[in-house]
Amino acid sequence: MCWFYYYYYYYYYYYYYYYYYYYYYYYYYYYYYYDYYYYYYYYYYYFYYYYYYYYYYYYYYYYYYYYYNNNNNYYYYYYYYYYYYYYYYYYYYYYYYNYYYYYYYYYYYYYYYYYYYYYYYYYYDDDLY
Repeated sequence: MCWFYYYYYYYYYYYYYYYYYYYYYYYYYYYYYYDYYYYYYYYYYYFYYYYYYYYYYYYYYYYYYYYYNNNNNYYYYYYYYYYYYYYYYYYYYYYYYNYYYYYYYYYYYYYYYYYYYYYYYYYYDDDLY
């Protein structure tokens, strides 16, 4: 009984994916109550593309996905190294000057940097005798 043993390295380097969201102007009209006055702030709400920067910081997943296929006797042993760089989630917003709120909100950068999908595809086939 001889089985075919396959090693498949796979270095993926995935998803470098600038999401660039929602460049729209909102014009909010917010009532701000302060010291018996109603300040009628204008809140320009510039919503400047979601600087969310989904970063996945050093996750080291070690997934060990065992997949056994009975029809032709595969045994996939996915190793999934997943070097992740976890969640930088950086949203900052400026503040208002003279009646509008330049909100600069969330700049959703969605980056998935260095995905290192070490895909140790241990494939052996029991069919070969």
